[in-house]
Amino acid sequence: MSVQIRMGPTLTVLLVVLVLGGFTLRYLQRAFFYPAPGPMSEIVPEEIGRAIARFEAAISAHAPGVLSSLQPGLSDAEIASIESRYRLRLTDELRAFYRWRNGSAAEVTAELVPGHRFVPLEEAAITRAALRQQVSEQPFVQRLAYYVFAGHRTHWLTVLDDLCGDGYFYDPARRRKGGSFFYHFAEIREYAFFPSFANFLVGAAECYEIGIYRTGASRTSEDYERSAELWVRYASSRGG
Repeated sequence: MSVQIRMGPTLTVLLVVLVLGGFTLRYLQRAFFYPAPGPMSEIVPEEIGRAIARFEAAISAHAPGVLSSLQPGLSDAEIASIESRYRLRLTDELRAFYRWRNGSAAEVTAELVPGHRFVPLEEAAITRAALRQQVSEQPFVQRLAYYVFAGHRTHWLTVLDDLCGDGYFYDPARRRKGGSFFYHFAEIREYAFFPSFANFLVGAAECYEIGIYRTGASRTSEDYERSAELWVRYASSRGG
């Protein structure tokens, strides 16, 4: 015996309203908390290999302690293994970056750029996976609240961490689009989207070369007024 379930007009309308409401909520949530990059800055002419070489030369000359604090780079096989185990897909530029160096150990105080530690790839992947697992285990109301206010962050991989939840991130969902690598300061919803990772490296190299980034005994400092003027050439800002 078969049972046929028929939806009345009221139930159909309710389902349509719920679906449209969900899409609207997702759009508004992204537009407010995680906006699209918008018009992008020009991509630097340096390809990733030349950008990495320039960045290494800059920190070697102006912050040699930072360079010596970094761990050796990963092999292609090691990167592929991390990508596979943690369901992560990097850009070719980021793979080249992790082949160059693989972040610094947790106990190291040296900062790759002022206020930001370069996080090893597997450590960043583990943190990302742990967050996604933690959110999935929360009761429905807490999951919904997190989804509304910060659901977009479950995709992000932390590349440079300020230890307060902000920093430089990579979003695999935007891997084929400009702006997949970006800076984010949550308190004022500020974003700086880079059209390529090479843009970030060349900009950071220039900061070291002209003294915007300065290194002290154990920490780097930054001339924020000059920094703001420089970064508009390399990244497109939203929010703030």
